[in-house]
Amino acid sequence: MIVVNTTQKNADKFNENPKNFLLAEAMKIFTESNDENTKLQALELICKVERTY
Repeated sequence: MIVVNTTQKNADKFNENPKNFLLAEAMKIFTESNDENTKLQALELICKVERTY
């Protein structure tokens, strides 16, 4: 499971544009992670966001 740290700033960004926020967080996790399972989860999240929005 991928968990995003929630701050008021993040909550405001999410409320303004949930698709862009989720895609940006998933891409950040994908590029910064060295763990293959985490990268796979990030890719799955990207696909789910694209299908949902």
